[in-house]
Amino acid sequence: MAAVDGGNGYWHARADGTDTGTMVLEDLVPVLAAAGAPVERLGFTGFSMGGYGALLLATRLPPEQVLGVSAVSAAVFFSESEAAVGAFDGAEDFAQHDLFGRLDALRKLPLWLSCGDRDTFAETNRALAEQLPHAVTIFDEGGHDRAYLEAHWPRGLEFLRGQVGR
Repeated sequence: MAAVDGGNGYWHARADGTDTGTMVLEDLVPVLAAAGAPVERLGFTGFSMGGYGALLLATRLPPEQVLGVSAVSAAVFFSESEAAVGAFDGAEDFAQHDLFGRLDALRKLPLWLSCGDRDTFAETNRALAEQLPHAVTIFDEGGHDRAYLEAHWPRGLEFLRGQVGR
């Protein structure tokens, strides 16, 4: 397992030149491979912006390279106007990185999604899950906070562990 701090770039190329998603795929993965880590199939996980990033990054790879995705309270938006300030560089950037526009790719991947009923992203996470009926989902009590993350992230990691060897 390896983790990085992606800052506030929402895991895709930004107008300011940052691109934490590409950093993961083109810098981190080769470093892990050089250290002897198995990188033939990658699992992605994250909370909030990281959950969005995990889903987005997985769609950039061929499905056979993706072990699975575990996203807790993913920061998913219906439109650029609803997105967090600074998440996208405008409507075109949003459209290019909208998870609802990547459903075909997501349908080919093992997915585990969870979100609390009081979470600001509950509606968008449910809508995404409805489009991905194969996904393992947990929509239960909770908010967009550390308590929800700590209660659910281990379960998402267990899901990823269960994908090993499949």
